[in-house]
Amino acid sequence: MKKLFAAATTAAIALTAGTPALAQDATISIEGQAWLDRNTNRAYDEGEVLLANEPGGTIVKDDSGEVVATFATDANGRYAVKDLPAGKYRVEHPVTTRYNFLPEHRTTEGGTVHLRFYGSWFEVNSFLDTNLDFVRQPDEELLDAGTLNGKPLPKPGEDGKVVVNDLPFGDFVYAAADHSARNLRLADGATRTKNFRLEKFDNAEHLDARHVAIKGDLAVEMPVLTPSKDVYVRDEEADVVIKITNKGEAPEKASFVLASYYAKTLSMSDNVVSVNDRGYEWQTREPLAPGASVDVKMRVKFVEAKDQTLHVIVQPSRFFKEPFGDNVAIRKIEVVEPGAETTTSAPTSTAAPATTDQAVAKAGNSSGLASTGASPLGFLGLGALLLAAGASAFFVARRRRS
Repeated sequence: MKKLFAAATTAAIALTAGTPALAQDATISIEGQAWLDRNTNRAYDEGEVLLANEPGGTIVKDDSGEVVATFATDANGRYAVKDLPAGKYRVEHPVTTRYNFLPEHRTTEGGTVHLRFYGSWFEVNSFLDTNLDFVRQPDEELLDAGTLNGKPLPKPGEDGKVVVNDLPFGDFVYAAADHSARNLRLADGATRTKNFRLEKFDNAEHLDARHVAIKGDLAVEMPVLTPSKDVYVRDEEADVVIKITNKGEAPEKASFVLASYYAKTLSMSDNVVSVNDRGYEWQTREPLAPGASVDVKMRVKFVEAKDQTLHVIVQPSRFFKEPFGDNVAIRKIEVVEPGAETTTSAPTSTAAPATTDQAVAKAGNSSGLASTGASPLGFLGLGALLLAAGASAFFVARRRRS
């Protein structure tokens, strides 16, 4: 009996001693998938970016931080670490240096641990904002937005916005497309080039590349004559100084005519050139910068003793929405026969710069502006073409009278 009890006791001790050894032999596996969970729904959706072939993942002991295994994701962003001694571990990955890590319990004693991140994002408006309300209307044109770090951006959506998701932390350069060849400019406050940085907790950038039509506005002042006199004598010469200003938003050359029945243009200053050598239309040699002015000097000869007018007509800007009222100036001149300048009455006072209606109303009447055969409003509506045609009629009539 004593021998039987001793054997039973020995067997129980041996079984108890063997239990820790069995526990030490137990293993676990940890696996999961890594992706940019753009909509944060905890599930991979089509179109979301898989973090494929990403090395550097580690499995560390939760209590000590000791690295017990490393891993890399495969082509589908999946990873698996097997045969780990049973215990509590943390899953870590250096992707956290490039993307924000979504809240996830990464401590595990085995099983599935997904690695979900979200990227930074960039947004820019790019459309023709004709009413400047910051909202793209159906009839407002979508425009090429430009580049981000040198790469062309996609076409804007129907709302006029370009959105780029899933960007890593880092430095970026946005360059808006240049639409100036289409006479468009960036809207006030819009950005042509912008450097910015995306980083943790500051990972969104909103920019503006709306465009509007460039406005043009060429204007002329009342011409100044030298010598300045009340009365001129037939065949007398004078210098006519014409000041033209670019009140618009872009550089451009100014074309103009100097027209009269009874005055002959003898020469012009070096800052203008004759257009097609037609003798009545000139253009500034260099473009006028916005806000800049140029003084053009023309030498004229009064060939007939008549009350007459000098018309200066600046052709409309090639850009949009030019106010036309200051494109025309009319200077009244009194010219008499030699010897009569001391007995003539005082001349009519110098006219102020003509408004649009005043200027076109002169066409075809006794002011000296040759008739085009069209109504005054038709003259205005045809713009630059009829301005040139009207100037041509001046000089045709003048030659006939010579």
